[in-house]
Amino acid sequence: SGGAATAPKLTAAREAGLPVVVVRRPSVPEGVPVVAGPDQAARWVREAHARHPAARRGGPHVSG
Repeated sequence: SGGAATAPKLTAAREAGLPVVVVRRPSVPEGVPVVAGPDQAARWVREAHARHPAARRGGPHVSG
């Protein structure tokens, strides 16, 4: 995670003598939708589900 929680985590790791590895998130590929939060994500999923013909008739299902 990042944002406002980053600095306290780095401070705690330094005080505990723990190594820290920072990995940058890759750029979002062109054409990939991005949302700002969980409410927008849920709306995107509902809208995508409604647009997909197989979802409206109950299949196919992807298991993971």
